[in-house]
Amino acid sequence: MVVIIAGAGIVYRFDGFPSREGSTPLVDFLDKETTNHYTACAGVTDGFESCLMGDKSQPPSFMLRGDSHADSLRRAVERAARKNGTSGLFTYKLACPPLLGVARDFSSHITAPCNEYNEGVTRYLAAHPEISTVVLAGRWSFYVEGVDYKPEESSDMFMMGFFGEKPHVARYEQVVEHGLGQTIQTLLDMDRKIVVVSPVPEIGYDVPSANFIAVRSGRDLNEIIAPSVDDYFARNQRTLAVLSRLQEKYGIQVVDPWTALCVENECRVTIDGVPLYKDDDHLSLFGSEIVSIVFDPIFAR
Repeated sequence: MVVIIAGAGIVYRFDGFPSREGSTPLVDFLDKETTNHYTACAGVTDGFESCLMGDKSQPPSFMLRGDSHADSLRRAVERAARKNGTSGLFTYKLACPPLLGVARDFSSHITAPCNEYNEGVTRYLAAHPEISTVVLAGRWSFYVEGVDYKPEESSDMFMMGFFGEKPHVARYEQVVEHGLGQTIQTLLDMDRKIVVVSPVPEIGYDVPSANFIAVRSGRDLNEIIAPSVDDYFARNQRTLAVLSRLQEKYGIQVVDPWTALCVENECRVTIDGVPLYKDDDHLSLFGSEIVSIVFDPIFAR
């Protein structure tokens, strides 16, 4: 595994060895992903950017909001909405969970505080009752656990919210449950339908880089780094318990992308050699298309 990752890192660092003629599949894949992910949206409303998605001939009736994991699910939600003749708005902020009353301790490169962004989105929804459904997506397991998954570099992450101070790691779960519950209650008071997307399986290794080497060595990357379903539930035990309690309390709908990614106790990282992830935890465009099926019930008429 060390050899695979090291070799892939060298290829990535030197852009696939540009002295060779043409590009490489890895560079082409990463270029495509970079172009299509983390792109700015055209419209700016109430201080936040938003994109129209789905069947754009129809007026928007839903909103997908959240952090970068919401962005990686954009293609999935858009495909399901378009298939069912529905349009909606998409808005996200990097590393910003859609939790009212809770704000991460951001580094200086984040231009606007998370809480101000979430409050701006909430004001917009209050003024636009035609947005009847709100889909909330985020890297919930990271916020609940307070640590990255497996060999990823650890992040100095903490959230400041209703506790008013940096909480102990054991209390992250409580912070997230409170913040998500407050967000849900606020939306219910607006008579909105709420959908929460459960965690996408995290991998802990950069999938495209590892796959680049695995393919050339004639190996199936799924056999090397794909987490099992048991691994998924072990990582997300507390997160799924939070979502279960909130579902029981508020009657929200929960959709599970993992059910489209995990087959026979293996949460796949590639299909036919094509990466399902753009890095170690965000779905690629292809991966997002694969999980689109789980969003069909939201928009089915």
